[in-house]
Amino acid sequence: MVRYLLLTFTFLLVSAVVFAQGAASIQGKVTDKESNEPIPFGSVALYKNGVLITGTETDFDGNYSISPIDPGTYSVEVSFLGYQTQKVEGFVAVTGKANTLDVQISDDAVDLDIIEVIAYEVPLIEKDNTTQ
Repeated sequence: MVRYLLLTFTFLLVSAVVFAQGAASIQGKVTDKESNEPIPFGSVALYKNGVLITGTETDFDGNYSISPIDPGTYSVEVSFLGYQTQKVEGFVAVTGKANTLDVQISDDAVDLDIIEVIAYEVPLIEKDNTTQ
């Protein structure tokens, strides 16, 4: 009986490791540009080649997480009622790294139909890289 339990546990553990190696995730925080206050329940949409892949909402502290996704280049669009929509183009999601994208949105939009598009830049310091 113990053999079967050990075999089942090993199979589940190996399956989880194999599944986790092929997927990436994106996480971050959405804040107000002027006051740096978190934006609760804002919308975060993930696009690849102009096609909506998935989306989520920020929590009460403005944090969001999208997983699992395929590694690649994405556009991330953040919106909230009364704020100008922010779109980040060219965000690269890599497997095995903490893909973090913090976005600041402003509420000084007069025309809510305008979407501000910015380009993603690879950070100089990687938070999860412990080697040089």
